[in-house]
Amino acid sequence: MFTSIWQDLRYKLQTGNMIIMLIFVNILFFIVVLLAKMLLGYNPGLLDNFIEFFSANKSWWHTLTHPWGIITHMFLHEGFFHLLWNMLFLYWFGQITGDILGDRHILPVYVLSGLVGWVFFMISAYTFYAGIPNVTALGASAAVNGIILAGASVAPNYNMRLLLIGNVRLKYIAAFLIILDLVFLTESNTGGRMAHLGGAAMGWFYVWAQYNWRDLSKPINNTMSWLSNLFNRQDRHREVYRKRKQVQRQRVSVSKPTERGNRRSDTGLTADNEARLNYILEKIKREGGVSALTPEERQFLDSHSDF
Repeated sequence: MFTSIWQDLRYKLQTGNMIIMLIFVNILFFIVVLLAKMLLGYNPGLLDNFIEFFSANKSWWHTLTHPWGIITHMFLHEGFFHLLWNMLFLYWFGQITGDILGDRHILPVYVLSGLVGWVFFMISAYTFYAGIPNVTALGASAAVNGIILAGASVAPNYNMRLLLIGNVRLKYIAAFLIILDLVFLTESNTGGRMAHLGGAAMGWFYVWAQYNWRDLSKPINNTMSWLSNLFNRQDRHREVYRKRKQVQRQRVSVSKPTERGNRRSDTGLTADNEARLNYILEKIKREGGVSALTPEERQFLDSHSDF
């Protein structure tokens, strides 16, 4: 059963868009927090330290010693409803923004909006929380606000059908969310409200830059492509290494003549097959991986391997 669930999940992640992947990462972080609460709940101080490990913090020393928090905080949620509403908004508005702007822009808008939200949080922390030593930030709200404003900037007149209300243009929904943050800016969660506004501002600026200045998606997408190629190269190297070790074992078997004096090994590898296997291994090494082989060569390689 668990194997089937995992296969379905892998298929969904491989075929789904970036919104699905972002939701998955957020849920995964939330599951980690739940497990931490189960294991560390007996010690609230230790649990707080665990959550702060992945959070953004007002302290510059914390930022220098935990630089990953600048990124991980935008995937981190403590409360279920905090996660639920952020993921619902991300799904609803993210699908629209992805369809209009393009799926390749979703991750850059999310990350950049979250980063600008962090900057606004830091400004508010030293403005409104000057006397409080330990102020943290977590949640996807700033990044999600960036997604919403990006969609509203590209297609302001796009109609969304809201329950009990009817069709509402995207620009009015975005304006309502901004006004809501402005109204409650100084009443509750000032740092979070400022982060929301910063993320929204980045979402608008991203679209403006896309059409008037430059494509801001390239640095993040190029970084992700580099990481993907790095892991793929490691996988190819491991596969070539396994095949090479297999050939070495085959050679040892071939080098031992049978009682009849021919060069056929116990596995049936003849001298001709050994020569072809050597050629295929050299081709893998020369052209950078198993993907360079023809289907016939790949079939031959697989049929003469015992793993």
